[in-house]
Amino acid sequence: MPSPLLRILALLIAIPLASSTAFAQDKKLWKVGILWHAANLEEEMVMFEPFAQGMRELGYVEGRNVIFDHTFVDENYDRFEARASELVHRKVDIILASVPAAAEPTGLRRRFRLSSRPVVIR
Repeated sequence: MPSPLLRILALLIAIPLASSTAFAQDKKLWKVGILWHAANLEEEMVMFEPFAQGMRELGYVEGRNVIFDHTFVDENYDRFEARASELVHRKVDIILASVPAAAEPTGLRRRFRLSSRPVVIR
């Protein structure tokens, strides 16, 4: 069962996506950019799988109406801003950043403010 925090994150991401008139039944393929602090998805599965499950419960199924564009910084927090820029350039619809509070670079929030995409930083 997904943790309450991951369910909330899934809901926070789904809310902007739900602004579409047809909600999850929309024909649009939503692109969710995820900025991870680890080196690869295998290390983040403990966080990603409950999140993906929460998205499925909301009607967003990977490959059908949502794709997840993952990027990683391998605990090298100086890379966050560059990876965030990459996600913006990949034209994702929304960005989720899994950033430890103590490691969050001040420029990261500034960079996201320059983007027109909704951003969730956890």
